[in-house]
Amino acid sequence: MLALQLYEDSICPDCGHSAYLAADSEYDGHYRIGVRDCMGCKATEQWRQSTEAKNEERRPRPGRKRYLWMKLFNPNGE
Repeated sequence: MLALQLYEDSICPDCGHSAYLAADSEYDGHYRIGVRDCMGCKATEQWRQSTEAKNEERRPRPGRKRYLWMKLFNPNGE
């Protein structure tokens, strides 16, 4: 557990990168901002806005958990 704690302590809480590298002036100018869409987050947000989610939240069941899964498919429909 010590190794995990050391690793977690070495991560910048804002950007998630190694604080040792991100704070080193040698790497100034080497970082770029990228934007990507997370399809998992998109599906979760769509579910939250759906009627199903609204009905689900009205009828909570003990022990019921939501989960996200990725459906793999063949683009040729096979």
